Amino acid sequence: MKSEMIAKPRKRRKRKGTISGEKAKAWRLCSIYIRSRDCLATTGNVNFGLCCTCGVEKPFMKLDAGHFIAGRHNAVLFDERNIHIQCKTCNAFLEGNRLEYNRFMLKKYGQEVINDLERRDKEVIQFKVFELLDWQEYFRKKIEVMEKELGINLIPKDLMTRNNIKNQIHHLLHQR
Repeated sequence: MKSEMIAKPRKRRKRKGTISGEKAKAWRLCSIYIRSRDCLATTGNVNFGLCCTCGVEKPFMKLDAGHFIAGRHNAVLFDERNIHIQCKTCNAFLEGNRLEYNRFMLKKYGQEVINDLERRDKEVIQFKVFELLDWQEYFRKKIEVMEKELGINLIPKDLMTRNNIKNQIHHLLHQR
């Protein structure tokens, strides 16, 4: 009689994410943080914010995290000085509303920061997966601090599906 072989359960290795996948996750966290930060700064709550270029008040979900230095180059992609809330009209349809964004940046930071961002934009940086994981952790921690201060959840703890984020934010917007 043959003895039955029992297969040992394999150890599952945590699969390393792709650069593009981890970059997308880091960007989602960055976007949530920036929009929350700027909504609080401009209106005093996370449900609404003022576009930095046209000043129109919009609900959180109708705002983008728009870059002053366009092109989403890695060297300035996650630089918080380079990203502010913009309405979708200014960010997408007016291609960033460059003239007004420049005025906003001069007033908020001055020419020195603009020069620094422009200089850094010329640097060529290729992210490694671990660096993108570090960016995710950085923005996750910033969001957690904000959540503790406000006593609300800005993102679901399992995070990374677009629908989960939209559902969570939809819930926040309708809590009034």
